Amino acid sequence: MEIEFNDVSLVVNSRTYAEKLLLKNVSFKLESGKKYCFLGNSNSGKSVIGDLINGVVKPSKGSVRIGEFVNDGRNIKNVNSLRFDVGVVYKNKDDMFFNKKVKDELEFAMKFFKYKTNKKVVRSIEALKIVGLGEEYLNKNIDDLSLSEAKKIGLASVLVYNPKVIILDEPTLHFNSREKRELIRILNFINEKYGKTIIVMSRDVDFIYEFNSNILVLSNGELVMQGNNDIFYDENKLSKYDISSPLIVTFSNLVRSKYNKNFKYYKSVLDLVKGVCNDVL
Repeated sequence: MEIEFNDVSLVVNSRTYAEKLLLKNVSFKLESGKKYCFLGNSNSGKSVIGDLINGVVKPSKGSVRIGEFVNDGRNIKNVNSLRFDVGVVYKNKDDMFFNKKVKDELEFAMKFFKYKTNKKVVRSIEALKIVGLGEEYLNKNIDDLSLSEAKKIGLASVLVYNPKVIILDEPTLHFNSREKRELIRILNFINEKYGKTIIVMSRDVDFIYEFNSNILVLSNGELVMQGNNDIFYDENKLSKYDISSPLIVTFSNLVRSKYNKNFKYYKSVLDLVKGVCNDVL
């Protein structure tokens, strides 16, 4: 499912003392079945990108095309069909869930979208397995989950109805390094095995770098940079938008400037250690 933003601006609380410009003349195209990360600090505008794709908000100017659907400020025809194709995992635990039990939450969307299957439990177990959780989670209470578990259940509750696009807002918030690596493994599996378009909104430069996706950088509502991991190598340019480079890139730049200008940029700390060991030994 291709997604295209065409000169999109978004103003909230228009003509009031609280008026605020969230996006300004943003244009880009996302291809089906690829991985994308929107990088930016608070108030950069990245979170509303997902809301526009999912039809939760309407642009003040311009249009968003999501496959056959168009969000251009008017009512979207068959908006529930759009939301069936686009699943969102929200940043905050309180925004993700409608039920107290994990089992009920996993079945909620299938019932809401009138998903024609008599194997709701089977699909729920399969979704849990994909995100690395066991069948025993069906009987757990949502309130008893850790933040990491809640994020996985949120992702599983999207996977059960098989959307074409999966959007995750700040998925690594309060995650440790091991949980981030596990999330990368899960998202890569979903992308490669099932061809899902994965869209991540995040400030976590270390996660984004290791995720190795297409990157779009937002600052004050404007799209200011677009590319791949190469954008992290220019620390001076990133600093203009108050964005730091991943720690592994900062380390590599230090080595390149002081000792070896040909020192490689490695994808992960593990790759860095392996590379250095190979060079030394």
